[in-house]
Amino acid sequence: MGQQVNVYRKLDLKDAACIVGRKVTAKTANYTCLETDAGQLLVANGAAALTFTLPSAASCKGLTFFFINKAAQNMVIAGAAVNTIVCKNDAAADTVTYSTANEIIGAACMVIGDGTNYYFFELSGCTATAA
Repeated sequence: MGQQVNVYRKLDLKDAACIVGRKVTAKTANYTCLETDAGQLLVANGAAALTFTLPSAASCKGLTFFFINKAAQNMVIAGAAVNTIVCKNDAAADTVTYSTANEIIGAACMVIGDGTNYYFFELSGCTATAA
């Protein structure tokens, strides 16, 4: 019979920042994300359609990016290379776009890298179209 181990630990104040202190950054023009943007919320708030281009998947293993659209404009999530986004009904998308009328403001997603691909998670119930 194996030894039982407790796997919890005491929450430290530095951990609390990870839980409640997420950085929020608004963008008003197309933006190429950096690895240092991982973990924060990137807000599309432009006067025209806005594209967030992800960094190379190879440098983003285990990193998570969060996006939300505040403007009544299309929001596009694009891979740095072709065929690197895995999303609903597409294992090799280049982009995922929010463009459906009445489903643009508040459209939100999370993207997680594994070192080869990005996995796209739709968070808002809005229609996201892969290409």
